[in-house]
Amino acid sequence: MSIVKNQHYVPRNYLKRFLSNDKKPKLWVFDKTSSGSFGVTDLGNVCGERYFYETEEKNNFQTLELKLAQIESQFWPLFDSFLVNLIDKHKPITNDIRNSFSTYLAVQILRGKRTREIISQIKLSLLDHLTVNELAEENLLSNLNSIEIRNTHVNMLFSDENINLIKNSLDEHIWFVYRNETNLPFYTSDNPVVKYAHMSDPNFSMDGFGSEGIEIGFPLNSKYMLCLIDRKLFFGLNSQENLCLPLTDKKNIVHYNHLQVLQSYKYVFCSSNSFGLATEIVNSLPYLRDVSHPQVEIRTQKRKMHCNWSLLQKPPKKVIQNYDNRTSNISDRFSRTWWAY
Repeated sequence: MSIVKNQHYVPRNYLKRFLSNDKKPKLWVFDKTSSGSFGVTDLGNVCGERYFYETEEKNNFQTLELKLAQIESQFWPLFDSFLVNLIDKHKPITNDIRNSFSTYLAVQILRGKRTREIISQIKLSLLDHLTVNELAEENLLSNLNSIEIRNTHVNMLFSDENINLIKNSLDEHIWFVYRNETNLPFYTSDNPVVKYAHMSDPNFSMDGFGSEGIEIGFPLNSKYMLCLIDRKLFFGLNSQENLCLPLTDKKNIVHYNHLQVLQSYKYVFCSSNSFGLATEIVNSLPYLRDVSHPQVEIRTQKRKMHCNWSLLQKPPKKVIQNYDNRTSNISDRFSRTWWAY
């Protein structure tokens, strides 16, 4: 087996679906750190780093890269047939497609640079809290470095239990596909699986992939996006499950593109050099230019320590905010009759 040196955390097979329609297709890239954009024709160096998944454990050399390659090799033929059936034959999402997609999405959620950054911030925040309270051992502080962070990240991906936890959570949601009927293309990014919390809680994070009220978006290409929504809050959409639904209002596209800009690590991608929205967002929120901007908050209550970030956190049921106070534009897409009060 040949050694893979440049290891991708977003597959090239995914990114190529956002290439332009030019004679020489290119992927347009927006860099949040510089607010600059450029086009690339070679995807080899996009969302890839030298030995990104390799640790000092020699017995596992290239093992994770091989595991990811096997998952992708099974997924992409299904993805292509799914799009053909959806666009040309208007067939709904099947159980086989859902099973394959949920595995792929779980892996994509775990494998990216933003996840590695969040792991780093969780560990640092916890150690800072323990140090302030004189609870941290000296060896913990000395051992926290980039190698240790990488080891933790890679071990998460090696764990089928972690992948299945997220996969099973995604499987519980209502699934459907949006068809973009506007002239604005969908963005994607180096963290393409984005989420929006329709509920809030003063003590718990409500933006986990299994949280009540969560909405999850994954662009398939510039015109189609897979959407997953919490079955409990959005029970009125059960009749739309597995179908393809049109989006005709540009505000909806702006909403999802906005999430891609906010939740990406560094890069946003598009099939055209249409990054006016991305530029506006970064200019209004300058902290986004720093890839290490704080994304983790530690809260202490009565000797209990809470980390306000989680993939699957499911806090106790809380009173839903009044309809008039909701800021999500999902209410523009559907009748308010399915809101759970």
